[in-house]
Amino acid sequence: MNLGKENEILEHKLTTSEKDDACDDVAAILNKHKKGTLYFGTKSNGDVVGQTIGLDSGRTVAQSISAHIEPKIFPTIETFRVDSNGGLVKVDLDDSKFSDGTFVPFNGVIKLSFSGTQIPYSSFGRYFKRVDDQDKQVSMVELRKMFAEGGYEPILEVKAEKQTLTFNSLAREFEAHGHHYPDISTLEKNMDFRNEDGDYNLFADLLSDQCPFSIKAVRFEGNDKSALPHNNELGRRSLIDAANAVLGFAQTLNETKTTEVGMKRATTKLFDDMAFREAWLNAVVHTNWLERTPPAVYFFNDHLEIVSHGGLPYSLSVEEFFSNTSKPVNQSLFDVFNWVGLGDQTGHGVSKVTEKYGKDVFEISESFVHVRIPYAFIPDFAFASSVGERLSPIQKEVLRAFSANQNATAEEVSASLKINYNSVVKAIQKLKSAGLLSREGSKKNGVWLVKSI
Repeated sequence: MNLGKENEILEHKLTTSEKDDACDDVAAILNKHKKGTLYFGTKSNGDVVGQTIGLDSGRTVAQSISAHIEPKIFPTIETFRVDSNGGLVKVDLDDSKFSDGTFVPFNGVIKLSFSGTQIPYSSFGRYFKRVDDQDKQVSMVELRKMFAEGGYEPILEVKAEKQTLTFNSLAREFEAHGHHYPDISTLEKNMDFRNEDGDYNLFADLLSDQCPFSIKAVRFEGNDKSALPHNNELGRRSLIDAANAVLGFAQTLNETKTTEVGMKRATTKLFDDMAFREAWLNAVVHTNWLERTPPAVYFFNDHLEIVSHGGLPYSLSVEEFFSNTSKPVNQSLFDVFNWVGLGDQTGHGVSKVTEKYGKDVFEISESFVHVRIPYAFIPDFAFASSVGERLSPIQKEVLRAFSANQNATAEEVSASLKINYNSVVKAIQKLKSAGLLSREGSKKNGVWLVKSI
């Protein structure tokens, strides 16, 4: 008889002598899936071989699990006899005695069925997670995420850096969105701004007028961080104010380009407003604030990047992330952003980004989520360098045109921009001499290469 090959919710052990290892398996499976099954008397491929079952075999296993797994769990333990055909027959151990009380050991299998939601579970003080059919000891980052998965919100327990806090900005936001509190003390109480020791917690710190985290929105004069930065410190204020300030700053950079196609006029934004909003607000709400590294936005000459720290919630797979499954890292913070009108799209607005730019703009690791959004065209602020400032309006438009379409001809650019053909040719020559434009391949089959400004 075969009971199935080991996997993420199923484990096999040859005998109960492996009960200590079994504790690791049970904890790992619970931490990953919150329920599972373990058999004694079976091979790893699921074949039933049986082991000698004594009167105390099941009790010994239960005692080991009770002693070494925290928080406590209470598995269901069933015992089966292996019959002559290799099948399993359920046995009540109390019925396996002779009338004189002598117990008769037999060849059988012990089945443990277990479940629990109080993640994380430890085995002998160690923490594991299930990966395929193996137990992997978890990192500190994963352990913190496990606590959040179990309903523990660290930002509600960790003491705030400062204990002299005010919430005037938050109160105004609540008032503006129809949430009225008679006084600040009532607001504090209803918001769980104090931990069990009565101190202001990290949650209060984030939403206070004295929030210590500095949110950075940085524009670089180039396409990587080696270029000259223009820092914009948007922190040292309520996290809600800072989040709104970043949205406002992004709007000042989100240029609009208007082109004429035939008799129609088309308007294009540098980047999609809604996709940026979703990516940014998700970064704020789902950052692991225990690491005290706030999310940031970087604007380059041809793209922007949004970085949040902490990675995905513990049990949220990449597939679930892209399928719009919502598991807030900071539930309390998520709720507040909803209340003030910043969260109606932040349930998990990944689809807003992928619909516009695809999944490839996301880079996801255990420690961060990185979103890279390309621009629709070269923005005016990209010409802020000394070379760019010397370009004429026509030269800038021609450079943008070839950046958008490397296969375009001078005639096509002339027609699309409604610029005299000779002017386009002169602009191309100037751009070549400035090192901003080059031709790769033949005149007929080649492409234009635009150098980053």
